[in-house]
Amino acid sequence: MLESITKEGKKLAELWGHVTPRASEWVCAWVLGKVIDHVLRRTWASRRRVRYNYDDEDEEDEEYGYDEEIAMLEIYSQSARDEALMVRALVDEEEAEVLIFRGFSSSLSYRTSPDPSRSILPARAVIKSIDRVRGPFDPSNIEYLEKGLTWDAFKSRLQP
Repeated sequence: MLESITKEGKKLAELWGHVTPRASEWVCAWVLGKVIDHVLRRTWASRRRVRYNYDDEDEEDEEYGYDEEIAMLEIYSQSARDEALMVRALVDEEEAEVLIFRGFSSSLSYRTSPDPSRSILPARAVIKSIDRVRGPFDPSNIEYLEKGLTWDAFKSRLQP
């Protein structure tokens, strides 16, 4: 990338009538600075944590604050980069399905909160089964590595 920036800088310097090596170096440094600035701004912007407040969800904040089991599965999925986890759970006697891939979880049964600090399932949720599927997840072609694992069976793998 640096080589292409240097070539572009030399072309710009020639177009402006500055064919001296010093002017060419200055233009290359200026272009490189702009590229680095752009990349850093995109990186920092994507890493900012945004918190959303919705008036109708204030009462649910406490129950969706933290679910230790989902957090453990998210941590596991960060290290198992070539697989996704499909989790089936019961929340107030309603079945919920969650997909976890590379440390992030998303609900397949209902709306996922845009706030990453909120757990995808409330703490009272009971995990019924976990399917390990080859990632990245393709719903039209699901390749199961293991199917129907209980939470206790999967949890025993997580402990050293």
